[in-house]
Amino acid sequence: MDTGRILESLLLLTLTVTLTVGYKLKDDTMREVSGRMLVLEPETGTHHRMTRRHVDLEDDLSRAVRLELGSEGINLDMTLTRRSVWTNESRAFEYRDNKLEEVILDLDPECFMAGSLDSGEGSASFISCDGLSGIVQTPDVEYLVEQMPGDDPSEVKVTVVEQPHLDEWALQDDEDDELVAQEEEERNYFNNMKYNSTLTSIKREKRRAGADVTAEIAVYADKNYANFLKSSGRNTLAKATKFFANKWNTIARVYGDRSKVGVKFAIQLKHVEVWWTNPRYYRAVQSNNNLNKHLNPFCSNTRGSKADHRMLYTAGVGGAVMGLAWVGGICNPNRACSIVKNKSLTNLMVELHEFGHSLGFRHEPQMKPCSKPDGFMGWTRTHKFNDCYRRSFLQTYKLRSRNCLRQVNMHKKVLNG
Repeated sequence: MDTGRILESLLLLTLTVTLTVGYKLKDDTMREVSGRMLVLEPETGTHHRMTRRHVDLEDDLSRAVRLELGSEGINLDMTLTRRSVWTNESRAFEYRDNKLEEVILDLDPECFMAGSLDSGEGSASFISCDGLSGIVQTPDVEYLVEQMPGDDPSEVKVTVVEQPHLDEWALQDDEDDELVAQEEEERNYFNNMKYNSTLTSIKREKRRAGADVTAEIAVYADKNYANFLKSSGRNTLAKATKFFANKWNTIARVYGDRSKVGVKFAIQLKHVEVWWTNPRYYRAVQSNNNLNKHLNPFCSNTRGSKADHRMLYTAGVGGAVMGLAWVGGICNPNRACSIVKNKSLTNLMVELHEFGHSLGFRHEPQMKPCSKPDGFMGWTRTHKFNDCYRRSFLQTYKLRSRNCLRQVNMHKKVLNG
């Protein structure tokens, strides 16, 4: 009996079910304050105003940085090192008036830095190209940072976003039967593979291949989300791309923790596409409150992408559901797609959750061996990668790494001229 072939078939059966997930949200609380970026000098133990010298990090250097918010009475201390999901092969596009155009951006991967907060749960990502900008994430409050006009990176404007409460997960009633069928397929799937033996075989395969595992990501912003970005001053493709790169830098940090994930896993943001006007196929569904009506045409019309996963951002759409993804859909052209609806600029909970579904994660109460929902696949407002996710990740890794996650599929075309 070919166990591997059986497992592959079971996973494909699981992929035929769409799991609808989301949050019922209260309105965000959002305000703008001024702040200062400071750098800790290790020799003296004192903080000084950040300068250009401080943001130009060397490869092996970490920097102790403080975001000081005097009006809030808050100091956020963090340790940053160079990290970038943006690569030299990443590309940016904008759709306007029935025409898709690539825009060449002067965006150096070495301008990015990311890290964690020194106290409490949280992460941060900044880019220093053409002015400092970044995102600082905590479970309860998130901070969107933009350098004030001028050449001083220490003077910043900060949008403070108090995160909404997660009242309960929302599942669409008409999917109950499909969810039961999916649970049965997952039960069969896991019963046919032992976790410990899987981990051992993965380690052997890793040594043979000698290559990192990387997910190549493509993100799309529909017209509603593009307008949402405009309202916050991100009214150009360059500004929108920096914003998405900072978001995914923090996502990559969560999924890149080898001690949690079990293998060395990286994320690269290879494609950013902003729709200032919607493509024809999408216009009829833009205002539909059923996110599945958005996801289906998006998946169908972007299946030619070579990305391992494609994510569509929308906003201003009613309904309690905040995201949709195919469980285990990564690397399958028909299913490697998701949609997220953000009510705030910085909230990463939905992206972390939906990408987890694509990697094979289910909700924590339904995912073995999870005992309590205290990670981002449960009901807790957190960026925590729960230890119990590793089993699902390694199952997907074993089946998808050879022909997908270990290959570079999205190459940048050489431009003439």
